[in-house]
Amino acid sequence: ALLLHLFFQRHKKSAYVSGVLEGLKAASVGLIMSAGGTILLLTFCGTFDWHAIAEVDLPSILLFGAALFVLRKWKMNPILLMTLTGVAGYFIYGLS
Repeated sequence: ALLLHLFFQRHKKSAYVSGVLEGLKAASVGLIMSAGGTILLLTFCGTFDWHAIAEVDLPSILLFGAALFVLRKWKMNPILLMTLTGVAGYFIYGLS
């Protein structure tokens, strides 16, 4: 990582290096969005299959929406919120 940093600092005015960095930035955004979509699909549908979107899990969507609302509205500590949603998930899914 240090060698890459030194290389990019030395060649930061190069049009080729700027183009490579822009391409890497776009690729990394795409990979992050793909990972996020996969996690959401697995959470809400229980599978990686994009055709299973019609079989959504309503309690998981409601729990996600409530957690997002609490996080945005009252700026709750994320670790505490994850703990509380984990406990709620246990009672929703673990006891049934």
